[in-house]
Amino acid sequence: MTILVVGNGYDRALNLPTSYVHFLSFARYVKWFVSEDYKIGKKEVESFGVDSRIAELINNQMGNVQNNLFTQRKELKQVCDRNFWLEYFIQKQESLVKQGKDRWVDFETEITKIVSKLSNVVDSSPDGIDNEYETADIEEIEEFYQEHNIGITTYREVHDRLLLDLDELTWLMGVYYAKFVEKVQAEEIPIQIRDIINGMSGADEIKVVSFNYTHFIEEYLRTKGIKFEIDYIHGHADKECKVGTNNMVLGAAMGDENVEFADFMKYFQRILKKTDHKYIDWIESINSDSTLIFKRGVQNTPKPINRVFFFGHSLDLTDGDIIEKLVMATNTKTTVYCYAKNEQDHKDIIQKIKNMQAIISREEVIKRTSVGGTLEFISM
Repeated sequence: MTILVVGNGYDRALNLPTSYVHFLSFARYVKWFVSEDYKIGKKEVESFGVDSRIAELINNQMGNVQNNLFTQRKELKQVCDRNFWLEYFIQKQESLVKQGKDRWVDFETEITKIVSKLSNVVDSSPDGIDNEYETADIEEIEEFYQEHNIGITTYREVHDRLLLDLDELTWLMGVYYAKFVEKVQAEEIPIQIRDIINGMSGADEIKVVSFNYTHFIEEYLRTKGIKFEIDYIHGHADKECKVGTNNMVLGAAMGDENVEFADFMKYFQRILKKTDHKYIDWIESINSDSTLIFKRGVQNTPKPINRVFFFGHSLDLTDGDIIEKLVMATNTKTTVYCYAKNEQDHKDIIQKIKNMQAIISREEVIKRTSVGGTLEFISM
């Protein structure tokens, strides 16, 4: 079995505006678009840092009364008005810019920080999540509530409000990817992906685990007539979906947080939104095949019969539970592609090795990357 795992680095290799930075620029424009300031004076879409191709789509659509941002103004305003996560991410980005740093804001890391703080406070409260909300417990939340004059009685109300805001923000991301990004022309498929596919026999079916919300990898495989099965592990963007039916996953990493906040966790959302059943079936199929037992270091032992390729995925710990299952599958060799600007650039490969070590242990990484092992990191 061949399993291809793609992350956002795949879409970025196609020169698509799919990063959190790209989305946040779009969201900043939409937030202004639905505000009263929109009526005061016109601003160019590009002035918000929106990718030029997305800006062109927005400007062109404004002339189509059946299909433009005005038709969704009510829904967009509901999402953008007093949304904690949207304002928090924007402020975080502005703070980074003032410090002269990169504009990158890792949504999942920031969500994890806030949820962990809230969980710790609730853990120490006499009545747990139903305890009376104490002001100034969490500075970021308190500043937001004060600015918008939001009254909160208990920590459960804080939980419910933050979860709704997260659902609505995720829906807005779906609008961005489905209605705009997927209309952008993708560049040529990376040669590494083509080599993987060309190395398969004509009868093989490739399995794809996609951490992306877009459908570009699926479209490529379909246009090439390649047999495939795909699991959108974090859901996918659907231009017809509503907040309540959106199956996109965006949340915190796994941890020992209070169970009351489990619904913020990615693993919980994958269960709730039913996005991760296929890859489990594939791994179970691999592990149940005991016809070959691969033992490293024995010269005449059969080679692994399954291949797992990671392309454009950071191997971040937030997805560690899935990565571990794939890498540790029976009779499987794993290849991790790492980005390098030049032969002296080892930043990405170093980070990915560190991440893998944190996921499967240092001993497993050493064992699996030694001569004849089942894990390799390749700079490209």
